[in-house]
Amino acid sequence: MQILTPVGIDVASQKFDVAVWKGKAAYKSKAFSNTPKGFDALKKWLEPFGDCHICMEATGAYSEPLSTFLADAGYAVSVENPARIKSFGCSELSRNKTDKGDARMIARAGLNPMLQESGLWKGKSRISKVGNAMIRKALYMPALTVMCYNPQ
Repeated sequence: MQILTPVGIDVASQKFDVAVWKGKAAYKSKAFSNTPKGFDALKKWLEPFGDCHICMEATGAYSEPLSTFLADAGYAVSVENPARIKSFGCSELSRNKTDKGDARMIARAGLNPMLQESGLWKGKSRISKVGNAMIRKALYMPALTVMCYNPQ
């Protein structure tokens, strides 16, 4: 069984904070811009840590490009429901509400086997898997058309 270094990423619109858990209370943290340049800088920064399991909250348009980039780069990526991450923080009695602190908490949440029960995200799906498949297919194109021609 291969041991992966736990990494937590707190994603926002302009930047993302990364925390690598090094054991006990030791972390290595850094912030990057949420752009392709920042993605490349993150990949280079993670190299010394070896194989990593990256955990992040699902923040839609902000986290999807980064999670896809990391999955394509060969990292194990878990994109978790924000409510589960928040519940994990409550279970730790965490009151810290900084981006750096959130990234550290997300790294610890990545160690929790309950949060990984659905497996690792593969970066291929772009449509929700919730609900009836026929209804999803029927609504996908109209929704896409509305998004393209009605940006509000």
